[in-house]
Amino acid sequence: MTNWYPLIFTVHLGSTLFMTGLIWVIQLLHYPSYQFIQLEKFKDYQHFHSTQITYIVGPMMLIEVFTGIYLTLQNNWTSPFTFNFVGLCVIWISTLVFSIPAHNQLALGFNPQAISHLLQTNWIRTITWTLRAVLLLSLSLKS
Repeated sequence: MTNWYPLIFTVHLGSTLFMTGLIWVIQLLHYPSYQFIQLEKFKDYQHFHSTQITYIVGPMMLIEVFTGIYLTLQNNWTSPFTFNFVGLCVIWISTLVFSIPAHNQLALGFNPQAISHLLQTNWIRTITWTLRAVLLLSLSLKS
């Protein structure tokens, strides 16, 4: 392992903890609040949400995936880091397969089915981020 390892692990842990907190706010507060947005303002709201949230989650998810790849390779695919990497893949696939298409539907206007689908499928990301956060915290306590 290189001397960059502790810094990269800390950055990875920090980005994962940040995203874990954010996804719980999104899951329990933000997405359920869609039902209270006035129909005539929904498209504008969805456009604002999609644009602004990308500035937050985009860099964090990229930091998380690149540092996660580094940590996995540095640890020769040992099980805790392999599990962490698989979790990252689950999050990215879920985002691409479920979340982005649902947001694209909502960009066209209020759609109760898309909101319900988003709420249900977002649990995949919420639980996976939470499990990864617990794993990484336990690894940080061991070192």
